[in-house]
Amino acid sequence: MSELPELYLTLDATSVSVAHLSGLLQRHPIACVRATEPSPETQRQQYEVNDRELVELAHAAGVPLEVTDAPDLVRPTGADGDHVTGSALETVDDTIGRLAHIRGQLGADAIIGVSAWPTRHDAMQLGEANVSYLMFEPGLSRDGFSEDDLIGEVLETPLWLERLECWAKVFEIPAVAGGITTPDEATAAAATGAEFIEAR
Repeated sequence: MSELPELYLTLDATSVSVAHLSGLLQRHPIACVRATEPSPETQRQQYEVNDRELVELAHAAGVPLEVTDAPDLVRPTGADGDHVTGSALETVDDTIGRLAHIRGQLGADAIIGVSAWPTRHDAMQLGEANVSYLMFEPGLSRDGFSEDDLIGEVLETPLWLERLECWAKVFEIPAVAGGITTPDEATAAAATGAEFIEAR
């Protein structure tokens, strides 16, 4: 029997309390925490304060903490890395370029994850960009895929599970099953062999 995936906790850094995170860390075997922050720069200082408090708490429990799309917050807060979500306005090459810049900025030891693009080829390109893990989410769609990209797929299986399972079985870079919202999704994701399952 394969090992069960570990928990990857994502939370809103601007609304979660230190007490709430402390309780979660005490009750559950969390492997990694990711803090998300809304984008307005006017509140950046408050985000930094919140992240620093959460980082200290996570580190006290022996758990790494990442920020999201905010590599400039990693060093000021003591965070362990950055998760890159990508943008609807950028190409996969744009994302790869951004990943390279962030890796150069944060160094070889930083955790740098990325939300996977829909096609296998895109995911493989991202995997070659010196990332720590790829996250696959239910939002993946068949729209716009070429016929070649769909050859051999089981059509009744949700695409994100196909991508997730393919990656987990073939590649060494860890896979995170992201966007889990139901027990059935969690069960299905765990069966793929993914190393982590996201909880929100």
